[in-house]
Amino acid sequence: MEGATDPSALEGRLYYKIGLFVHDYARVVLICSLLLCAGLGYMISLEPRYIEGYGEGDLESVDGWSAAGEGFSDPNETAFESFHVLFHHPGHSYDDPEVVSAIQATIEVLSRNDNIDLDVPWQTNEANRSSLVSSVDPSWSRVYVKVNMNREDSKILLKDVYKDIELPNNSPQDMEKYLTDNLAIDITFDLVLKEELLRAELISAPLTILILLFVFGTVVSASLPALSGIYTVIAAVGIIHGLTYIVDDLTVYAVNIVSLLGIGLSVDYSLFIVNRFREELGRGHDNRTAIAMTSATAGRAILFSGLTVVAGLTGMLFFENTGLPSLGWGGICATLVALTSSVILLPSILAIVGDRINSGKVPLGLSTEVADDGFWYDLAKRVMSKPLSFLVPSVLILLVAGAPFLQAEWGITSWKALSPDNEARSGMELTDENWPQEVSNTALIVYEIQDGTDVFSEENIRTLHAFSKEILSIEGASFVFNYAHFNATWTEDEVVEFWDDSDEELRLERGFYADSSVGDGVVLVQVAIEGDQSSEASRKVVREIRSLEAKNEQFGGGSEVNVAGFAAYNQDVLDAVKENLPIALAFILTSSYVLIFLQVRSVILPLKALIMNILSVSASFGILVWVFQEGNGAELLNFTPQPIDPTTPVMIFAILFGLSMDYEVLMLSRIHEEWERTEDNTLAVATGLQKSGRIITSAALVMVTVFSAFGFSSVSLMMQFGFMLALGVAVDATIVRALVVPSTMRLMGDLNWWAPAWMSGKSRSE
Repeated sequence: MEGATDPSALEGRLYYKIGLFVHDYARVVLICSLLLCAGLGYMISLEPRYIEGYGEGDLESVDGWSAAGEGFSDPNETAFESFHVLFHHPGHSYDDPEVVSAIQATIEVLSRNDNIDLDVPWQTNEANRSSLVSSVDPSWSRVYVKVNMNREDSKILLKDVYKDIELPNNSPQDMEKYLTDNLAIDITFDLVLKEELLRAELISAPLTILILLFVFGTVVSASLPALSGIYTVIAAVGIIHGLTYIVDDLTVYAVNIVSLLGIGLSVDYSLFIVNRFREELGRGHDNRTAIAMTSATAGRAILFSGLTVVAGLTGMLFFENTGLPSLGWGGICATLVALTSSVILLPSILAIVGDRINSGKVPLGLSTEVADDGFWYDLAKRVMSKPLSFLVPSVLILLVAGAPFLQAEWGITSWKALSPDNEARSGMELTDENWPQEVSNTALIVYEIQDGTDVFSEENIRTLHAFSKEILSIEGASFVFNYAHFNATWTEDEVVEFWDDSDEELRLERGFYADSSVGDGVVLVQVAIEGDQSSEASRKVVREIRSLEAKNEQFGGGSEVNVAGFAAYNQDVLDAVKENLPIALAFILTSSYVLIFLQVRSVILPLKALIMNILSVSASFGILVWVFQEGNGAELLNFTPQPIDPTTPVMIFAILFGLSMDYEVLMLSRIHEEWERTEDNTLAVATGLQKSGRIITSAALVMVTVFSAFGFSSVSLMMQFGFMLALGVAVDATIVRALVVPSTMRLMGDLNWWAPAWMSGKSRSE
């Protein structure tokens, strides 16, 4: 076969020698690899110590929440969580016997549990009934459920009985039930993601196998990448479970990214290993030489490409006080295991299988022969004949696709990420409609006051009342509630007079306002904010509250004060992302440049690769905004347009940039191999693309299949993740690899391979 690298040119290199070692001790390597997988897989049986992904970190809003929770908790009671079961009984009152019977049957599984307290509307006094029966529409009522356990145990309890909380068959006509609020929302996210993760795997697995059968044309060769994927997922999930005992900021979503990346990367890398092994056998090499050549070429390229993926994922570890480090660890574990299984485990299996790799031919499969020319060779030649004619339109398409990202709005994921027809989400919306006094979009100013502070002194009442009025002057702040400002029409003098202890008739009312805003060493100021809690307008209100000088002058000026609430947490996470973005980008770009340089020994090619990949990723960002923020296709995909979670582009960039560089390295390594053999830039590009184009396209097709399966989630965040990664890989494997890479390499000619003499020296032991 023409255009083949002679083994003598590589036999002195380290990777060639590793291949010989794996071949000579194939059974030992295989047994050790399987034992390692079994040991790591055993850790799946451990009880993982995941943390909550929401409301964690060293942030002002989190500190405020914590202080408020401690100040208003009863030291004699255990921690508790709560949720509501919302009922609609049109044409019936909350205390109609048939309604009461239906509600009791619905919550029976809860009432039997000693750790649960229930507040039902027909047993509530007149003063508190409005909290359980809607004053807007009395056909709506609800049951308050208090779980007297910590958050983790409460979630376990609710998951166990979730499906048993159902209306009985004999309920009044048109009666509806909604399990919603707080704990129920968290459980819904967990259950939906778990169910859809399994569904995505069940969808992607058979499709991936069909693709492998078509690409390889034989049952044996197609089965090996699938086995590598199973190995990777088992081992990587075990590692993640074990890491929860060492790393204290891992969330359960780390497992999701293991499934997302582990299968795709394992299959990708296996494609290159198996394809190169078959190619070397087709050249007439014996089994031992074929394994060594595969290790020295494809194995070496996969090592560097895998490290570029790890570099991109490592960038997420820099984003402290967000959920990104957890996803970074999950992705790193998946990539390293996929890398190891592809360059160690798989070659040991190939050494044992040998020529039988081509057994079990299937109809309609592609040819097992690798030619020096063909579709990709002709395409590369055509593009390089008129490089500017292909480069300029391609770059313009990428720029236009990325343009909407300039209008991105930011907001962390809320319960609106659930599909519009989800029960828990619908319950939240119906609660807002029927209990308008419970404003969900609030800022909570939390004062940790010094011991001995008399919060009810006239001076403190007057200064807090004046501060409340100042907050109301902020556009978007609709109401302020605290013990010094509970009626917007009252003056300072009227409030001071209200707190005069001499009037016994107001004692109960004073007690209510005191208990609502004054806790153990803590004073709360609640600010109702107009509009959506994820909006820029809500964050602006938070920023203006934080900037008020009077905020720090309350209670003598010695109190620690933090502003909490969803909008505040939104702002804090966005600030955390902005703060850590420069160093993360610097690390990703620098490490990727160095890795590509070490692979191809060129100063120019790594820089070009970085620029092209940034363009490719930016196109996905633009589509992300156009679809999920602006709502194009919202009805078709069944989601609610919302601002983009600031962590989502970071996740997509880290993963997609790593994958783009992954394909870049794999392609450039083959082109570089041809360049070393021929020293003809145009021929090297055409031949290298021909020999890697089919496999890269096949690998990309597997990735697109896996990612797209996750994209059909009912949770918009997962939908964004899946579809944007699928789109990014598709764009990268078509426009960038097929058009941009050959056109730019033709324009730059031999300059592609330039490096200073002191940098281009290369030891033959590599």
